Amino acid sequence: MKRFTIILILLLSLILLCSCFAQEHNQVLPEQTGQIEQTEQAEQSGQTLAEEQKPTVNTQASAVSEQAQQNKPLPAEVKTSAEQADSAEQLVCSLTVRCDNILNNIDDLAEEKHSLVPEDGVIYPVTELAFTEGETVFDVLLRAMKEAEIHFEFVHTPAYNSTYIEGINNLYEFDCGELSGWEYCVNGKYPAYGCSLYELQDGDVIEWHYTCDLGRDLDNFFKE
Repeated sequence: MKRFTIILILLLSLILLCSCFAQEHNQVLPEQTGQIEQTEQAEQSGQTLAEEQKPTVNTQASAVSEQAQQNKPLPAEVKTSAEQADSAEQLVCSLTVRCDNILNNIDDLAEEKHSLVPEDGVIYPVTELAFTEGETVFDVLLRAMKEAEIHFEFVHTPAYNSTYIEGINNLYEFDCGELSGWEYCVNGKYPAYGCSLYELQDGDVIEWHYTCDLGRDLDNFFKE
């Protein structure tokens, strides 16, 4: 009888323990479920928030880019070469190249060169030419002969920093006598130094003449 009672007590105790365990287990599950649901909701909320923020960022970037384009300064107006030339101060001189004196001494010129002498003695007619400050008679002559495709030859002497004109239009010094060659004048006066040393002024009149008598056959010839 006592054994039966003991067994019965043990069974009741076991049932009671199982009941308590079941209750505790049921209480834990809702907490865990709530935590899982909260985690899933947080993740969904995060994704939703990220998705909502993406368009906002793009919209803000687009707005900033559009505003930057609106505030971007316009490019500076580019002037053409002609417009720049017009806006700059123009310095102008005139130039002519003549060999009239050869016509008066044609017998002294080699026959094969007669065709090089124009009938009026004008190799390069009076022409207005632009130049920049600091340029010389030589600079203008060199540029004009190249543009007109007229033969031109010179020699430079470094010791004197001076350039001597040997020939223009294939007419050289000594071609028409021992005292023949090229001389230049500016505003009617013949400088006593090389053409590469004469700096031009606005309005200067340059003339190149071929002399057959060391300048004595030129009008107003004298060396300054």
